[in-house]
This record gives sequence, C-alpha cells and structure tokens, in this order.
Amino acid sequence: MVIRESDVFGFQGQGTQEVGMGAELLEEHPEARDVFDEADEETLRLTGRRISEICRDGPKELLDRHSQLAIFVLSAAAVAVLYKKGRLPKAVTGHSMGEYSALFAAGAFGLRKGIEIIHERQNAMDQANAQINGGGAMIVINGLTEQERQALAKEFDVDVAVINTDDQGVLSGPKDRIDGVGQLLEDRAGVKGRVLDIGGAAHSRWNALAGRIMEGVLKDIEI
Repeated sequence: MVIRESDVFGFQGQGTQEVGMGAELLEEHPEARDVFDEADEETLRLTGRRISEICRDGPKELLDRHSQLAIFVLSAAAVAVLYKKGRLPKAVTGHSMGEYSALFAAGAFGLRKGIEIIHERQNAMDQANAQINGGGAMIVINGLTEQERQALAKEFDVDVAVINTDDQGVLSGPKDRIDGVGQLLEDRAGVKGRVLDIGGAAHSRWNALAGRIMEGVLKDIEI
C-alpha cells in the first residue's frame, strides 16, 4: 500500500442528509460496514435506534432528527475507506458540526467517543431550540451580497450565521422570522432561499444555551 499524505479532508455539516445516504459506500467497502456496525451498537445504546437503519430507511423526519449522528458516522466510514486506500490527510477541516468529523479523522478521539459527543451536541441544540417560541430555523440564501444579507438580518431581527461565499450565506433565528425572510425572497429575481432541514437556530444568539451545555461536556474530553 502506498501512503499518500497530500490530501485535505473537508467535512460537511447539517442539512446534507438524505434517506439512503451511504448505501453505495456500504455496498462496496467492508471498512465502511465495519464502522457502521460499531456505530450501530453505540447509537442503539444512546438512542434506541441503529443509525444504519435510519440512514437507509428513514423516514426523512427521523433522519432529520438524528442528522448529526448520521452525517458524523457516514463521514467516519468515508475516512475508513480513504485510510484503507492509503490516503492520509495533511490537514482536516470541517463545516460547523463537521469540525467533529475532522477531529475524528485527525485521531483526536475514537468513533464511540465521537458518537457520544455528537449525541450530546444534538441534545444541547434541542434544549436551546425548545426555548424558542415556535422553534428555530435557518435559511441558506443565494444571490445576495454580504451587505444585503446583513440588511435582511437587521430587518427581520435574525442573525447572519454562516458566510459560505460572496453570494451565499445563511441566516438563523426564530422560525416565524426565517419564514418571513423566505417569503420575501420568493419575489426577488435571481435570489433563492432554502430553509435547511435542521430544526434549530444554529450559530445564532438563540443557540447560546447549547454552547454553554457543550462547554461543560467538552471540558472533560481528553484529546
């Protein structure tokens, strides 16, 4: 096996899940199946469900509820396949919860510990979301400048949560306000808004409780 240390591994965050995710990877690579087998034991213990079944069968509402676990485990399975091929990263990076996948890929903690952390993160975000009247939401916007997104956030009293590119960003806040943003954008030519399948106001002032909870969780984690 030739070891190649020339890659940068980048890991996605929430909102990228879909029913059937990972099916091809699991079919073609035993390393991926091994990861999911181990993950199933841990998710069954923590949630009463096997993450492989949630990824394979859904339904979508259930997958959305466990999206962080699903994305993390699938990312770990992809890492196992790449490592088996001798592809080791020179650097790792992650988008939002993808930071935890990046830490796993770098060897900061094992699969089971990673699943525990992600489970705690989801619970923390659920607690924060429960405090928002009507729940929180996020909308990804294409076709506006950063200045225009800032103005929109001010108009609806929500937060700019993510800046992906010059013309793509994410706003986060209470669901009724985010819905208002989406309705306004429907009439804007060349602009597209899509509410993410997350169920919370991540990366905003309304998610501060989750940050405080996770601070307590992570301070005891040995890396």
